Amino acid sequence: MDDKKPLTAKEDAAIEFYCNPASETFNNWCQSYRKAAYAQCTGWKTNAIKVLHKNYIQAAIQAYRDKNRVEVEHNREISLRKLQRAYDIALEQKNPSGMVAAVREADDISGLRAQQPIEIKQEIHHSTAQTETDLLQKRLRLLSRMRSQPTGIERN
Repeated sequence: MDDKKPLTAKEDAAIEFYCNPASETFNNWCQSYRKAAYAQCTGWKTNAIKVLHKNYIQAAIQAYRDKNRVEVEHNREISLRKLQRAYDIALEQKNPSGMVAAVREADDISGLRAQQPIEIKQEIHHSTAQTETDLLQKRLRLLSRMRSQPTGIERN
């Protein structure tokens, strides 16, 4: 129906406030709508709900999220490649603290700590006597496997 209707400047601003994680009204449509210059209107809360349910607003929100998801995924991959290089340099220099730092950062970026902390701890703690380098290499292999899996990271 009205999926292709052009957004007004205020609607565009409300969507930016709503979808941008840096916004103080991120994921709060009513406050995002209000902040986009609708505060002076009487009944702005009721109107905000009505506007949110319009097909073209939903399509614009989804388009914003899709664009942001692609950018986040691209930046994540670049960061993981740089951390892999940092790990390789630390390994060449026999610098265990640099290797650990690279692995920790890669864990944070990939969401590994948040998604699977128990599995990783069990896998590492149950391994036989290995050097610190072997453990770090094992963690990097786990990270590499995670790169090929969906991340579940979405910017709403």
